[in-house]
Amino acid sequence: MSPVAHQRQSGSGRPWRSDHGALERVAAAYDVRYPPPFHFQTADAGLDGGSGTALVCQIVPRTVFAFHRGEMSGQTRYRLEEG
Repeated sequence: MSPVAHQRQSGSGRPWRSDHGALERVAAAYDVRYPPPFHFQTADAGLDGGSGTALVCQIVPRTVFAFHRGEMSGQTRYRLEEG
């Protein structure tokens, strides 16, 4: 039986308000993943889908927890460097 890892991430959110290129990439990813009527355009504070603006934040993980399930259980914590 192969190990199965479940991960939960903790970190801090940083709004992408000033990164227009990142917002364009997120909007394009939504267009690929979700068919019409879901379509987002970039706005000053995030993405606009026609019924209001959704704030977009980048989550930068500081710690990742991995859990193994199977005959033997276990867990591991990974601390990531910032930058």
